[in-house]
Amino acid sequence: MRGQDLYEALGRVDPAMLDAAAETPRQRRIWRRPAVIAACAALLLAGTAVAVFCGVEIRMLDAADPETYASSGKLTAEADAVFQVAGQVEDTPVEAFSDQLLEDAAAGERYRSFDTWEEAMAYAGVEASGPAGQTDVTVTLENGRVAQVSLRAGGSSAGFDYQNTPAVSTYTASFFTESCTEDRGNCYFFYDLEVIEQETISTAGGETAQLILTQSRQGGGMACGFLARGRVLYSVDVLYLPGQAEQAMETLVTALNGI
Repeated sequence: MRGQDLYEALGRVDPAMLDAAAETPRQRRIWRRPAVIAACAALLLAGTAVAVFCGVEIRMLDAADPETYASSGKLTAEADAVFQVAGQVEDTPVEAFSDQLLEDAAAGERYRSFDTWEEAMAYAGVEASGPAGQTDVTVTLENGRVAQVSLRAGGSSAGFDYQNTPAVSTYTASFFTESCTEDRGNCYFFYDLEVIEQETISTAGGETAQLILTQSRQGGGMACGFLARGRVLYSVDVLYLPGQAEQAMETLVTALNGI
């Protein structure tokens, strides 16, 4: 979800586009506590714990299985729900990345931070929509080969305004090579849940995006959006305070429409 200078341009989004997005039919599933954990278990037992929406797969994992946490490097099994996101994206040829990135990765340097999204793209040798602020580039290797390259902008240094919630907290564009044998996306661990809402929408550009909204027992939470396009898996996270769930989803949809 990276629209060049996306967050600087949110205020200039064509109102007609937002109206069209608001009128788009949505598919929605909602679980409320204590049904959250029961619903997760029921889906797993029924074998229906996978939802695929035009290029993005949301797979529910067993939150009680220690292996779920071991594979993600977590030490304790305390989550109420765990989702694995996997994008059905095209492989990026290794030669598409810059020589500098490949040289750095071979030398063991797999993390770089840049002042702008544009500088990060230039270093990586790829193109993707994104915000204007500070951006990190992370390289993941498998068996000594480049498997994933991610550009990630997050925090106030990336231009996100936490003083006015709901606010975008992180924005990521990930590229994967044929060396990637893992799921092409991140694993999300949710704690202290009251509500999980899973929804699919059509963006203003006619693409399908997958949304997940979580709400804690205190009322606040996070809305996550995912979109697969060509070689790129985009993900956007929006934080919100109690009473702002609907606004958070609107903020997320606006960000997705700006990609």
